[in-house]
Amino acid sequence: MKKGRTTVKASVTYEAKRLLDEAADKLGMKHQEFFGRLLEWFTEQDEMVQLIAVKQIPESHVDDIVTLLYRQRCEEKLIALGEKALDAALKRQVQELVTVEQLDAALERAVKGMEKARGSHRRTGT
Repeated sequence: MKKGRTTVKASVTYEAKRLLDEAADKLGMKHQEFFGRLLEWFTEQDEMVQLIAVKQIPESHVDDIVTLLYRQRCEEKLIALGEKALDAALKRQVQELVTVEQLDAALERAVKGMEKARGSHRRTGT
């Protein structure tokens, strides 16, 4: 796939063009940039959203489909949030384990140091 940009021509009603121009102006965007972003957004949507956007799904089914898509996305976000929370909790536990291991090692070194000190005190008689 080539990188870069290309120009796409589209035929719309005068009213649609007017509304798109108003939206671009309101956002402070150049019209061509606005239309390009709108088309890129469309290409990033899943097939069902694209079909709804180009009016290939009967109007009588759109509300139900949108509700299902919304629920699906919410579930995906909840799962992602749950995974992030789990990752954070696991990371904290690992950090705590490292801290405990470090404390254990430090304690072990301290005990060995004390044992050496006691041994040297016994030999010197102090």
